[in-house]
Amino acid sequence: MAPNPTALPAAASINPILDENCSLEDKNLYSFFYILVHYRLTNVRKQVEEHEKEILFLIV
Repeated sequence: MAPNPTALPAAASINPILDENCSLEDKNLYSFFYILVHYRLTNVRKQVEEHEKEILFLIV
């Protein structure tokens, strides 16, 4: 069976931190955005927990 040209690349190329061919600047940028998104999601999760009753009331 022929390889699928539309298949996702190997895991190392999806994550620039693991990719040996990726520049240090790209790795730092990836790390920065990963931390930023993780921090934002953590804050959103805390806000949802704090206002859970209000949110459930709005849904119902």
